[in-house]
Amino acid sequence: MSTTPSPRKRGFTLVELLVVIGIIALLISMLLPALNQVRKQAESTQCLAQLRQCGQVLYIYANQNKGYFPMGVVDSVDKLPSAGRIALLTSGTEYYTDTASALNRIVQPQGPDLRIGASYNPAWSIGGMKIFFCPSNYIFDDQPHQSSSSRWPEDFAYSSRIRYNYLGDPNPYYPMYHFGGPYPTNSAVNSTLDWRYWDRNHNGTNRDEYMVKLGDKNASNITLMVDSIRFLNSGNTNTYGIAMTHGKGKTPLSGWLNELYGDGHAASKRPRIASWSPDGTKFLNPNPDQEELQPSWGNNSATGQQIIW
Repeated sequence: MSTTPSPRKRGFTLVELLVVIGIIALLISMLLPALNQVRKQAESTQCLAQLRQCGQVLYIYANQNKGYFPMGVVDSVDKLPSAGRIALLTSGTEYYTDTASALNRIVQPQGPDLRIGASYNPAWSIGGMKIFFCPSNYIFDDQPHQSSSSRWPEDFAYSSRIRYNYLGDPNPYYPMYHFGGPYPTNSAVNSTLDWRYWDRNHNGTNRDEYMVKLGDKNASNITLMVDSIRFLNSGNTNTYGIAMTHGKGKTPLSGWLNELYGDGHAASKRPRIASWSPDGTKFLNPNPDQEELQPSWGNNSATGQQIIW
């Protein structure tokens, strides 16, 4: 009796497997950049939403304090004022109220206090105060926890530092904050002036360049809070020029940052390439427009070093 042999099952050859694997790898290489860009855009959208929420909190604070926004810390734009006093760049001290605790109470009215007296409150947690920390800001990830320079959200009660830069109310009535001359090159002059609150259009006052009170003129064009940006002379930025927080690429001036304006709206901004040197390290435009005069973009000093926060 004869039997019909069953057909032998044929497997994939090595060449076929390699072709399939190659196709899959090609598709992944094509999709990953697009997915990465979508992720960066999603983080930027979240950042814009957070900045708008920060604006609402700052407006509530101003309404509770005779219309004044929180005073900016003279030498730390990434820090919200906390109780105590801070030495000025010149002789003397400047006193601050505990704005960090006040903002925490606005955001988390039922939560534990930020501090117990002057000490860290171990019962406190970041909660809603996380809106003051940009989701794309990895710049400070190497800082130790519970240090005075820590910008980890869970350490806010300890350091009062955030992952945005707050640019409101620089006490414009104090002369060192509204110097109207050119950028100084003399070190003795530098020590008596704080370039963080420069009178950038040199009209003798910075009341038209920084938000101080509710109802200030031109509020829709004045930056109140902005993504943190490193100095160009730091080791981590020398490779890429300006370290824009969102969409950071491998070319100078790539990417964008988000800003909160004095009227409460938030927007994404990109650098105006034509105003910069080709390597992205110097601002060369002798007649910058209002947007480029904003603290978030900075300007060049007499030596050409880019001042950017």
